[in-house]
Amino acid sequence: MDICFLGTAPGIPLPDRFGQTIVVTTRGDGPDEEPGHILLDTGDGASSLLIRHGIDHRAIRAIFITHMHADHHGGLVQVLKSSMHLERRDELVIYAPAEGIPALQAYLDASYLYPDWLGYPIRWESLAAVTEGAGVTLPGVVRVRAWPNEHLATARARFERLGIDDHGRTFESYSLTLEQHGVRVVYSGNLHGASGADEMADYVAPADLLICELAHVDPTELGRFLAGRPIDQTVLTHIRPNWQGVPDEEIVALVHAGAGETGIPGQVRLARDGEICTAVVADTLRPMIGRNA
Repeated sequence: MDICFLGTAPGIPLPDRFGQTIVVTTRGDGPDEEPGHILLDTGDGASSLLIRHGIDHRAIRAIFITHMHADHHGGLVQVLKSSMHLERRDELVIYAPAEGIPALQAYLDASYLYPDWLGYPIRWESLAAVTEGAGVTLPGVVRVRAWPNEHLATARARFERLGIDDHGRTFESYSLTLEQHGVRVVYSGNLHGASGADEMADYVAPADLLICELAHVDPTELGRFLAGRPIDQTVLTHIRPNWQGVPDEEIVALVHAGAGETGIPGQVRLARDGEICTAVVADTLRPMIGRNA
């Protein structure tokens, strides 16, 4: 699996970081099968970034929206519109929190992107439906499972404290695991607070690659969590603004300091927009290979 970090910003775009958008590229059963793409969240600018980096909208097999904060789905509608203009014909599956699907569908209608006009079918699926068992197997033999997390617990508490009608909100937020031919990738999505990585304890390891957010999780607390865990490489993304200007090696040093004497068996690095890493099998994960321009 090739993982391209199109956007690595936190909740607000930064001068050198676009909104959170990750592309997982896989091949199918046969060596001659064309690559297919899975999008993990679609921050603003996602469609333009796909074009910039030579990623074909028509080859997107599925899109996963981990939660309904706008920085994780703000670019979705333009991705769908661009796919229409590029004459996509194959079905596209979008997995999202059940509470957000009607709103996203209504937004498409409000944008004059009616199902009959798109030229390709969209199948909407609730992420809650892929939280049990083996999850869902996508074309390209990629198995994806969603894992509920407590990222939106703060929002739920605020509604309760202010006595605001939540109109039936379910405050859904998810992490994801992706597996293909023995390769295992974990995507944190957004977590709950400085020690939010603890939420991944039941499913994070073993992993060939952990993609972990640094918008809410504290680097030192992350190091404590990673200590001794069999994770071949951890790549940090969704970088909080207060880390801008801080050298990558200093942030990585904080992660290692948090692990103490136990240490972190695998590598830790920060992602930059446009960088790619290739997950193969444990201990042979290729590092970042630079910008895919």
